[in-house]
Amino acid sequence: MTGKPLVPGYASEAELIRWMKDYGPMLTGTCTALLGDEHLAQDIVQETFIRAYQAWNRFRGAHDGSEKAWLTRIAVNLCRDQQRSKWFRLVDRRVPVEELTLPMPEASGEAKQLFAAVLSLPQKYREVILLHFYQDMSVGEIAKVVSAAVSDTQAAQAPSAPDAAPMRTVRNTILENLYARRFNLALNQTYFDGNKLYYTYTLTTNAPLAWYRGEGLPTGFDSWDMQEEGKYIEHYANADEDVQREIVTFFASHPVGYIGRESMGVGDGADLNGKPLTILDSSETVIDDHTIQGFQEVEMPEGFTPEGEIEIELSILYGTSVYFQDESSVYWAHVATPENCGILHLPFTVTLNGQTEDYAGTVATRTYSAAATVKISDVDVSGEVVFDASEWAAAFAAGADGGHPIAMPFVGSYTLVADGVEYPNLDGAYGVNADGQFFVRIRYDLPESRNSMMLRPTSPGIVYSEETQQHENEEIVLMK
Repeated sequence: MTGKPLVPGYASEAELIRWMKDYGPMLTGTCTALLGDEHLAQDIVQETFIRAYQAWNRFRGAHDGSEKAWLTRIAVNLCRDQQRSKWFRLVDRRVPVEELTLPMPEASGEAKQLFAAVLSLPQKYREVILLHFYQDMSVGEIAKVVSAAVSDTQAAQAPSAPDAAPMRTVRNTILENLYARRFNLALNQTYFDGNKLYYTYTLTTNAPLAWYRGEGLPTGFDSWDMQEEGKYIEHYANADEDVQREIVTFFASHPVGYIGRESMGVGDGADLNGKPLTILDSSETVIDDHTIQGFQEVEMPEGFTPEGEIEIELSILYGTSVYFQDESSVYWAHVATPENCGILHLPFTVTLNGQTEDYAGTVATRTYSAAATVKISDVDVSGEVVFDASEWAAAFAAGADGGHPIAMPFVGSYTLVADGVEYPNLDGAYGVNADGQFFVRIRYDLPESRNSMMLRPTSPGIVYSEETQQHENEEIVLMK
């Protein structure tokens, strides 16, 4: 045994053995409780130590308390990866509590019953209780592990209504209710690895979102934002199916009338230092008349260097969409508080709680050359391939306005191959960057193994004739 690292930047063999002795049983118990599978938990703990061993240069000098939280965070994130996989969700893992290796092996029968109740809780509550009561972790340590800020809820309210009493119109009634709106935006969970930021959120308001209905033209609407000939159903489709059904049903029995619906949501993406971050993925679900939940994933700007935590700004959008239909046309207007255009901005602090590994690779053929840059995080694999292929860039630019396909062979996507297993590209976008180079964006689920990784084009970028006996290798081998 040696006290020196076997690989520069990695932990020493002595450190690795100490982790296994000090934290192995604790991590195994926690992962078993989270996954309901002791054998899978042991694999997770082994992978935890491997990742910690390789990432030690990012965590030197930490005291025992934060070291425990760091190792636990890696293990919990790996458990989440397993729970997100399709095969894990297909297996029934309801193991009797007596068969589990619990975090407290000497527990009484009553304690085991309580522990069984904990295991039945939703995942986010189960994690917090396990870490606090069965690992004796502080609130701050738990916040680092579960990737959520301790103070992760912000309150906001609409501007105050003008002092002067307005005329009683439908439009002013809508505005009065908007002025009375209060909101709470909570970040339930965040993951930030310095390259991408992922967060889930819950947005609530102080009263149910209101409906407005009536016969004839709504008072106070002297102009409309949009007018279309025909009926509502011919031109509009609301993203919320329940709202869409309500509007269509109303107009079916009210050929001349109006209907309005208050709405709220979180704006696309977050702002960093006053500039919007590129949004990669998002979804939002209406829970009830005053609650929505969703998630967003954004990308840090090129050249960004993470330093522990960042300040971001999220936006709440709120207002009322009003539709009016008469014998010949349908009209639409959006009503918002004029002082802020129905937009509220809230600051949040997000802590760096993930890690990435950089991989790169190149390939050169007689037709083109390409360079791939890839980041592997605790969540996924992402990056891009940039080509030295001026003809592809010119063909894409020429067909972009008219939507014409590129009339020549080109590489439009890649399959990730890792240890012989293929992973399809979840992104698939391609185009021309600011430097005039053709590029392909790539994104994959985390591979089970990072051995022998390569990018294999889904179609060749070289023209081959029937006489061509040997095809060129267009695969890009990825190396750290």
